[in-house]
Amino acid sequence: MRSRRAAVSPFFEALQNRNFSTAEAVLSEFREKAQEEWSRGYACAMEGLLLSARSNNDRYLYYKKLPSTLERVQESRRRVRRRVAEMDVQAASFDKGFFACWLDFLGAAERRLASAPTAPTVKARPQLLDA
Repeated sequence: MRSRRAAVSPFFEALQNRNFSTAEAVLSEFREKAQEEWSRGYACAMEGLLLSARSNNDRYLYYKKLPSTLERVQESRRRVRRRVAEMDVQAASFDKGFFACWLDFLGAAERRLASAPTAPTVKARPQLLDA
């Protein structure tokens, strides 16, 4: 059996590349196998991410304003992780799955930014003035 990360990584990659048909196919496959409440919560978050990525509506503000630097994504992930940790131990399994998806999504964004090549530094050359 594949790990959850291996199963959903293609979804996050497709989402970040705006390849919505692939993301939808991965979501559909995941949803078919979602038997437990936790998995249904995870699938619901995946669907929300897909809908917000597709939308041109500012209603889905968080996805549209996802931080673009590694440090800011890491901070967002830490904040979500803290909120999840603050959740009541008795919180519904659906909710735990929902927020696990967000943590996985932010982790995928973090890995993508960490592996992105950095732009080479261009040193300014002194300008010579013609006399």
